[in-house]
Amino acid sequence: MSTDPCEKPDPQWLDGDFERKWRERFERFADKEDDAAIAGWSQHGLEARLAHFRLRWTPEENGALWLDAGCGAGTYTRYLERRGKRVLALDYSLPTIQKGRSRGGGDTLWTQGDAGRLPLADDSLDGALCFGVTQALSASDALVAELTRVVRGGGEVWLDGLNGGSAFDLWARAARRVRGDPEEVRFESPRRLARMLRREGVRNIQLYWVPVMPEGWSRLQRLFNRSWAARTLDHVPGAGRLLCHAFVLKGEAPDAQ
Repeated sequence: MSTDPCEKPDPQWLDGDFERKWRERFERFADKEDDAAIAGWSQHGLEARLAHFRLRWTPEENGALWLDAGCGAGTYTRYLERRGKRVLALDYSLPTIQKGRSRGGGDTLWTQGDAGRLPLADDSLDGALCFGVTQALSASDALVAELTRVVRGGGEVWLDGLNGGSAFDLWARAARRVRGDPEEVRFESPRRLARMLRREGVRNIQLYWVPVMPEGWSRLQRLFNRSWAARTLDHVPGAGRLLCHAFVLKGEAPDAQ
């Protein structure tokens, strides 16, 4: 039996109203000026996520055309551009897309759309990433299916989630329950998300842990952003689950049928 608290079925409050509230939040976030605030993250949290992606992604081994699903104002889009990729940047917030386009360059195509219903042909991309999205959805199934559908066989699919089993988050969630405050994000399980990917035929799935320290712990955050710390979290049993606020899964899309 799994001991992962996020292996339980999603609570009933995770319905269309939950997603509607997140869409409204993202519309409001678009008025902000910095990428982190637009994405609903702290600045050091966004920097930590990007730092760990940079440690693990090898652009030389990947194709040229990538999707950034849930792109926000384009933090990852611009990084992909700098590494020589052509990017389709997609987000369901039109004001956010407009702000991202004003900051972007290169050959990026900015478009408004739903990551759970991608306006793209099967096997049309060399890779896809989707960061900071699952916590704002009532379920991840449609998102996983769509990301897998549009990436050619052997192309990489990157997807993240919030780890509800970390010590920091277990404490914070317990405090919210005591106060009677509702959950504002959906935590995901690496096991459950990996099962969804396997169900879509994704192979060679790898789990990476992403530590995001609480506000005010910036010195410790810089330590955890180093490559040796990332390797330790990935390979010491239980360390990542205990210490990390987020995780990333990477896998290879199946060959076309």
